[in-house]
Amino acid sequence: SGSTSNNGGASPYGSSTNPVTLGSGGAGSIQIAGADGGGAAKVDVAGTFILDGIITADGAAGSNDINGSGGGAGGSVNIIVGSFGGAGTVTADGGNGGNGTDRDGGAGGAGRIYIRYTSTTISTSSFNTMVSAIGGSVDNTPDLSVDAVAGGNGSAILLDVGSDTTNFTDADGYIIDG
Repeated sequence: SGSTSNNGGASPYGSSTNPVTLGSGGAGSIQIAGADGGGAAKVDVAGTFILDGIITADGAAGSNDINGSGGGAGGSVNIIVGSFGGAGTVTADGGNGGNGTDRDGGAGGAGRIYIRYTSTTISTSSFNTMVSAIGGSVDNTPDLSVDAVAGGNGSAILLDVGSDTTNFTDADGYIIDG
């Protein structure tokens, strides 16, 4: 979700197994608007889906000014396919908080990624490098009186309905359910 211009640090929201929620925009300051939140993408293919490009639902970074604006929250990516392959990437990262000379903006929380398939050519270790649902970061200039807060991490779930197994990842900042 979005964040305020002087603290922020939002946690993810919405369903982790049927993500459809847009990312909230970050909070603005007196001088500037907050950053846009991430979108929502859904792929529903009965046959084979090969991802060799990028699907992104990232929140935008906050702007820099006297008071930095908040970063936007990551959105949702929901992929339901028969066979899944490729070497592309899927992201729903939160936007970084903007840097301010008076106050830094808080960062946006990450979104949700859900991928369900009946067969795949992608290993679990490759999946860990293929997806990213990381909360935005903040600068926190040491001389500021109020520290901004980083965004919470989102979730990334890979469900193999063909073998009835679910692989969650918690490496590199991913968490099962925010």
